[in-house]
Amino acid sequence: MSQAFVFLLGRYAGKGAAVPGDRRQRLGITASRKVGNAVQRNRAKRLLREAFRCVRSELPSGLDLVVIVRQGIGARTLADVVTEWQSCRARIERRFAGLPADTTSDPSRQASQPENMPDPAALSAKKSC
Repeated sequence: MSQAFVFLLGRYAGKGAAVPGDRRQRLGITASRKVGNAVQRNRAKRLLREAFRCVRSELPSGLDLVVIVRQGIGARTLADVVTEWQSCRARIERRFAGLPADTTSDPSRQASQPENMPDPAALSAKKSC
């Protein structure tokens, strides 16, 4: 968390994520109307995307990062946003290291079908379109 942004972390568990040296990091940005009008929200998103490109090589591989813009960017420049990202980098790395390694192979984390619900495969077999 920084003064203007909230960072939500996840671990990329998509196809090929376990390949050694895979440097995929994904970014999602949310800016509500409380941030400002469309021009201000889009400027904030553009600055965040470019700042992410600047610090991407310093972030851990397999990182899913969602940034919530809490307040307007105002007169901040790209250098200001990059500096803010770099000041939060150690905290991001620490929290990322504490995330579970792989949530897709853990059966306890997978959604289970409630007992009173019919099997979706059986329902799709009954449809005749």
